Amino acid sequence: MTVTSLPTAHPETAAATPAIRPPTPEQVIAWALRVVGEIARAPFTFYRLRKMMESLGRLPEQIEALTIALDRTTDTLQSTLGRMDGRLEAVQGTFGAVDERVEHLDASVTELSATITNVIGAIPGARRTLRSTR
Repeated sequence: MTVTSLPTAHPETAAATPAIRPPTPEQVIAWALRVVGEIARAPFTFYRLRKMMESLGRLPEQIEALTIALDRTTDTLQSTLGRMDGRLEAVQGTFGAVDERVEHLDASVTELSATITNVIGAIPGARRTLRSTR
């Protein structure tokens, strides 16, 4: 077995490549303390994970209950809207009758006005007397 030498890097590439340095003792101690801290927090992390899994286990039941509640609400709204449609049609019919009465009243007032005008025109001197009182 022969050992071959690695190709040498170009001077520009070698200057741009950062050198790999071993960690300092402070960095090693800080890393070890972080690992110990994570191990110390592991029971609480597992507790939270267990609670989350319980919540996820109840999720299908909660979704089913929500679906049933939404179906009931939809049914209630549809039945209420059906009754409201009937009431709105009754109100619309009432306004239709009132509208017909107002139109009839308008026609009666127009006819009465024409009749009074004709009566005043038939009485000699009535127009002059009405104009002078204004």
